[in-house]
Amino acid sequence: MTANRNTPYYFTVIAVFILLKFAYTLADNTDLYFLLKPTDKIIEIITNSNSICVNDGGYFHDKLNVVIDKSCSGFNFWILCFIMLAFAVIKFLQDRNRKIAALPITLLAAYIFTIFANTSRILFSVFIHRSGAKLADGHISWLHQAEGTFIYLFFLIIFYLGVNFTLTELTRHNAKLT
Repeated sequence: MTANRNTPYYFTVIAVFILLKFAYTLADNTDLYFLLKPTDKIIEIITNSNSICVNDGGYFHDKLNVVIDKSCSGFNFWILCFIMLAFAVIKFLQDRNRKIAALPITLLAAYIFTIFANTSRILFSVFIHRSGAKLADGHISWLHQAEGTFIYLFFLIIFYLGVNFTLTELTRHNAKLT
């Protein structure tokens, strides 16, 4: 039985995932500003709503009556995007140096996509809230979680399909050139 030559890279990606997941359990809002601040700025621009940075409370939008904090950071989505993207890219790359270089690049690409997906999720949530949906308090929490799950799953599937299609086409194009 021959070992897959991608195994060390997969283990590295899994280790980074586990380390980031552990770090998240120790993180507070200030540790997650790298995710919260860009999302908040985009929300400010799109909704024309200024936010106030509350000490260890995230960003509060008075006009929207929304707090963007650790629970809204999209951190778990980011690391899921990273592991999915890294596994997909490693599978297609042949060169060792490119596989090593792919790890930080996939982390950055997943970060950028997370900001987009998270901003979309928050805007959708604000839209639902402002649409006047009258629900009991317990149902509002359920609706918020269900909406977040649906949107993140949608974006994760779209991201995977787009990445897989692009990598397949690049591989096919490169095979024609050789």
